[in-house]
Amino acid sequence: MKKILVIISLVGLAGFFIILHWNSVNAPLIRDEGEYAYAAQLLLKGGLPYTEAFIQKPPLIIYSYALTQIFHLGIFWGPRILAYLFLIITTLLLGVLVRRDFGGRAGIIAMWLFTIMVFQAGFEQFTANVEMFLILPFMGAVVLSQSEKSKSLGLAMGFLASLAMLYKPTVLLPLMFLLGAYFWERRDYRWLMAIILGGLSGFALSLGYFWWHDGLGKLLMAVIIYNQQYALAGAGGLMGFWRYFSQTAVAWWPVALLFIWYLYRRPRRWWFYLGLFIAAVIGTGGGLYSHYFITATLFLAAITAIAIETLAVRLSPYFFKDAFKLSIIITAFVLIVVAWPAKDWVFLSPAEFSARKYINTPFSASPKIAVQVAALTSPDDFVLVAGSEPQILYYANRTSPTRFITFYPLFIPTPLASAFQAEAQAEIRAHPPEIIVFSDNNSSWLLNQDSPKEFLKYLEGLLSSQYQLLPSDGRNPSGLLVFEKIKS
Repeated sequence: MKKILVIISLVGLAGFFIILHWNSVNAPLIRDEGEYAYAAQLLLKGGLPYTEAFIQKPPLIIYSYALTQIFHLGIFWGPRILAYLFLIITTLLLGVLVRRDFGGRAGIIAMWLFTIMVFQAGFEQFTANVEMFLILPFMGAVVLSQSEKSKSLGLAMGFLASLAMLYKPTVLLPLMFLLGAYFWERRDYRWLMAIILGGLSGFALSLGYFWWHDGLGKLLMAVIIYNQQYALAGAGGLMGFWRYFSQTAVAWWPVALLFIWYLYRRPRRWWFYLGLFIAAVIGTGGGLYSHYFITATLFLAAITAIAIETLAVRLSPYFFKDAFKLSIIITAFVLIVVAWPAKDWVFLSPAEFSARKYINTPFSASPKIAVQVAALTSPDDFVLVAGSEPQILYYANRTSPTRFITFYPLFIPTPLASAFQAEAQAEIRAHPPEIIVFSDNNSSWLLNQDSPKEFLKYLEGLLSSQYQLLPSDGRNPSGLLVFEKIKS
């Protein structure tokens, strides 16, 4: 492609990205973001996440949030800016990868497709979730695997792969496929050893802080043991796979047709992109949330771009006699179909976006509640958020009396739930909170008939005997209730 066309395409892509994200970047934090932000805040105060805040994700997401807090930007949505930067660089790396195999035009098409595929109205990709961060080191490892072999690149690939794993282990399967594909094609044992050494160094640097402070056991328990129990409790499985494939195939039907064409045509190294896509999908374990599939979307965009390029070349003798024009037309049509569900969202004001996206959730009201909590307490006071709304603790810059800053682990029916409930009760007795914010929102508890109920009885007794409900303005659609300790 001529340089001027590349520049025009990239400038247009930047504008497209801004249009998709302009009204959501400063939306209030959701509970996952609040969890990571609170853990980062705790870390920067000298605390120890996992030991003092139960987190299910590995520590790289905490470090990422802490990085934005170090700079004191004065905005709670700093992690989203960082996540968008990660996303932009990842998109460029995707273009580089596809360009190597199928030319610059296919690379540009892949970048445009990924930009819209990764953000859709029903998805949560405007938030700074784990997947928005892990795709950069993961994609860096993929690109390096296709470079000329050298020990230094092998070290870098292993290091980046370990960072991706330490955001979320769902990338293990695609990384195994990537390593197997490289070794099958090149069979270089020295390069393989360099990758392993780079990976070990990444794990050592990331986990060393917790090992040094005797917190590695709590980290491994939360990230490995609890997540295993969580998966066995029925989170995901075939339902997640069916939901992903059925919704994608129906809403993005041109993409489904191009996928079939890709399988029929089987262009050069077709197995590489298909294998990474399948491994990324299976690696989610059938997650119930669409953002779990962001990594797979990388390769779905690549496959679609390659299919468009090969289809345009195949049909160009019959239309326009020019594969370039035909590929642009096909790409534009696919983009319109894929982007169509977002049409009702991108023109909303930031306030309208939040009101529509956060309907029947506590997220929009959390900043206001946090201001009230901060006014009623001192920095040394404990504040209990009864539910799963840790963003309130982060906004208010207050400390939870229990490490269970979300109550999901207490009520998801796993063999650990009863022990967690007993631990939470003991911690609250040891550190009585001055304020309890009670969430009366069903999404904050995940209660079901198999959930242990001991903690609920304890909490009801505590609120009725030692706390009083503070008056509100009469409008409380968020379901957040503030209780103050009765003065003796």
